[in-house]
Amino acid sequence: MIGHVGFTSPRFRGRVAVGTTLLLAFTAACEDDVSRVLTIEATGVVQGFVYFDRNGSRVADQGDTLLGGVRVRLTGRPGPVLTATSGADGGFTFAAAPVGRYTLAIDTTTLPGDSLTLTRADPDSLLLGARDSVAAEIGVGFPQLTVAQARVAALGRKVVVVAVTLNDRNTFGDTTVHVADTSAAIRTTRVLSPIVFTGDSVRVVGRRSERDGQPTLDQATMFTITIGATPPTQALTTALAALADSGRVDAALVRITDAVVGDTATVGANRRLTVNDGSGPLEMQLDSLAGFTGAALAADTIGARLDVTGLVVPAGNGSWRLKPRSPTDVVAN
Repeated sequence: MIGHVGFTSPRFRGRVAVGTTLLLAFTAACEDDVSRVLTIEATGVVQGFVYFDRNGSRVADQGDTLLGGVRVRLTGRPGPVLTATSGADGGFTFAAAPVGRYTLAIDTTTLPGDSLTLTRADPDSLLLGARDSVAAEIGVGFPQLTVAQARVAALGRKVVVVAVTLNDRNTFGDTTVHVADTSAAIRTTRVLSPIVFTGDSVRVVGRRSERDGQPTLDQATMFTITIGATPPTQALTTALAALADSGRVDAALVRITDAVVGDTATVGANRRLTVNDGSGPLEMQLDSLAGFTGAALAADTIGARLDVTGLVVPAGNGSWRLKPRSPTDVVAN
């Protein structure tokens, strides 16, 4: 009896050993199968495309192009970092991402050019469940800045600003358009868009440059958002306008009142007037291409008192001059 309970019988001991071995083997097989099933089912798919946001709209739309060769990162919290590279068609796929929460990003070193950056990841954060399939879009474009930020951006950098135009593209015949937002104004030069009107709200894509010692956005392309906005105008004295208020209103649209014409001259095809509201002299240019074609203008008379709206343009010698956009900008009192 004691021997039986204590497994002293070789026959009994053998039977127990065999049964135990089979049970362990069966359990291990089940656990292995369950593990394999869980491993297969506990993944999902994330697939999408990378596009070049050509017009700065921050959505994929007409005119945008698909972009290959961009390394996309799927970063888990706190899980793994998965990578995939977009193909020639812009597409990328994470075929078996473990379930979890992820963020989408890109390796900016794989972008063509040094001005491009990530402008949109949709969704930027995602929760991936077992057997989920998530669609994603990644936009790559130029950084969107305020005008004040664009004015101090690095030379040669391509940027996007959203602003209101202060003059038509053909106002002065040199394809220069002044634009402003609530932070500042800037000239856009060699504007590529053929149709731009005063008061348009636009997205401007341009390369940071300089002209006459002041920042510009060169070779600018403009995409109209809305039309009919009222261009922002600031009231200044002639003395402040002559120095662009220490440069703060360079390229802005300003208004001076009750300024007296003290001198006149002809420079090329244009008339130059010196005006003063009592605070100090300011040079004003009546550009022939802006419609100032007659010599017998009421404003072009020494002693005339004027109210003038115009653009503040650097004269190239540390001072600025005022350029009315059309004869309607000049009112002789």
